[in-house]
Amino acid sequence: MKKLRLITMLSAFTLAAAGAFGLANLKEGKKVESVRAATNSVTLAGDFNSWSASANPLTLNGDYWTIEREFAVGEEFKIVVNGSDWVGDGDGVSWCDGMGSNGKGQNFKVLTAGSYVIKAAKTIGDYGDKSYGIQFRRPADRYIVGEFGSCDWSYSGSVRMTHANNQYEAQVEFAFGEKFKVAYFDETSFGSYYGYSDILSTCGAYHYFSHDNDDNIQVYARGTYNIYFTDSNYGSEGGREKKITLELVGSKNAEHLAAELMGADISTGTCADRFPAMKTTFLGLSASEKTTFQGYASSGTAQFKNAYDRYVAWADALGEKRWESGKVSGSPLVSLVSNESRDTIVILIIVSMISVSAIGGFFFIKKRKSI
Repeated sequence: MKKLRLITMLSAFTLAAAGAFGLANLKEGKKVESVRAATNSVTLAGDFNSWSASANPLTLNGDYWTIEREFAVGEEFKIVVNGSDWVGDGDGVSWCDGMGSNGKGQNFKVLTAGSYVIKAAKTIGDYGDKSYGIQFRRPADRYIVGEFGSCDWSYSGSVRMTHANNQYEAQVEFAFGEKFKVAYFDETSFGSYYGYSDILSTCGAYHYFSHDNDDNIQVYARGTYNIYFTDSNYGSEGGREKKITLELVGSKNAEHLAAELMGADISTGTCADRFPAMKTTFLGLSASEKTTFQGYASSGTAQFKNAYDRYVAWADALGEKRWESGKVSGSPLVSLVSNESRDTIVILIIVSMISVSAIGGFFFIKKRKSI
């Protein structure tokens, strides 16, 4: 009987010691190998989807399940791992401002509306009893900063980009020659600047911009543009991480035509290949923008003056009407040469006529004398 009581006491002590050891490990946030990994699925279940354990799945990206979602103030939810493990407040979650708890039932509660990134580790983590490494965080703020409008490379006057669907976006109106970059603002200063080298070369408005020695994006055609920025920290799309996409809003103006005429995208081929598109652009301009482009004949801006000269030279060389559709009427031979060539031909014709007249007169006078 005494042996039985001794064995019972030793067993109880061993179990108590093991429990104390396990509790100490949990308090220290150490890995608990008995907890399952999030190998099958991770979803959000909340009042926004009638507490469905399947309606809002996270996507597996490498070692983490991730989702980015816009939350409204007051929404409550939990995270469901492997279809059955409901993770709530107190289960080893890494917090961020804007998220909290409802204080009962361990539901997470949204305190500040906005976009949040939620991550859960695929493997067993070190964050407590559940050990899924659940993290909440806000996407970093991105701004358009530079020399435009009232902005002088400072926070004041810069344009904050909105964030949704794994990309940032903003709409900005620029004047010719203004410069900008996309930058991260950490509440004290700008950092992580992205400039001309990060422009996606296939985007529609690419040739309306150039760069300076500091890789700033310089505007070569005034107008309103949508600016999109994809940051690799929040997912990539076909290699587009940390890439800037530029999109013209509205119709082209005279400066867009000038940029197209002088742009790198027409640096090869002949004027016969290039001019039709340029004339189509000109004919599509508003009446005031056509007048503006024609005024570039005496512009003090090199790009505008050079663009005008190139347009006129190509039109004349091809026998095209400069400002109207169609060809110039007259001899096909004359219409195929430039103004300079035509002037030369006219001079040669005049000289020839004078020469013929002179020679004819000489022989006429000589003939009269011989009579």
